[in-house]
Amino acid sequence: MLIKHKYTLAISFLILLSFMANAQYSQKKVYSSGEQLNYTIRYGFFVGGKANMEVKNTKINNQDLLHMKVVGKSAGILSAVYTIKDIYESFVNPKTDLPVKAIRNIREGKYKRYNVAHFNRDSNTVYSTRKKNIVNVKPKTLDILSAFYYARKYHFNDQLITNDTIILETFFSEKPFTLSIIYKGTEIVKTKFGKVKCYRFFPIVERGRVFRENDDLSIWITADQNKIPVKIKFDIIIGSLICELDSFGGLSNTFDIITD
Repeated sequence: MLIKHKYTLAISFLILLSFMANAQYSQKKVYSSGEQLNYTIRYGFFVGGKANMEVKNTKINNQDLLHMKVVGKSAGILSAVYTIKDIYESFVNPKTDLPVKAIRNIREGKYKRYNVAHFNRDSNTVYSTRKKNIVNVKPKTLDILSAFYYARKYHFNDQLITNDTIILETFFSEKPFTLSIIYKGTEIVKTKFGKVKCYRFFPIVERGRVFRENDDLSIWITADQNKIPVKIKFDIIIGSLICELDSFGGLSNTFDIITD
């Protein structure tokens, strides 16, 4: 009986430790206010652009929100012949991780597009300022930027199996858009900081103005607790663009480097 009692205590203790470990893991933040990610975009040997992503605390109508912003712009020779400046912003409720407002401000040569999307969670609708209309959407619909942060927090993890597909409902280009992201396993990626273990994903993109095929976009996400992109490859009509992490700051967790 004593042996059985000790065995039961040992099992209970292990279960308790497991619960504590899981609880501790779930409490870790994947991202938070102050995170900054800076990228260099190259076309062959030439620098074609710069991009940066940041997260800050903000308020709208006295509501505490996270302001997520990504800016991508042309640089070097490309900027002299073709000006690009794309800005995406998302204002997210940190209690639900869902956006209340999103801004898309696009300038690519002579092409310009600006829209503000206001999300109504009670009615599951989005008001688009560009078209001045109300669109019905599915519950928990995200904008394209907040979808990335949502996936970092809830979907990018070791539970994924190769060829699993992550489905996220988004509001993009003034209409509902189902974003599909295919997981292709893990790879070791060489970065300026060292070798990094990464998850590789293929977001399914629309063919047409930029992309030739649905799988012309690859993203490598760190397989640590931060889940940040270190490399993005665009196979576009004019060739391949490589976007690589150049610097970072304000990460919520240690940036894991593989040491040989």
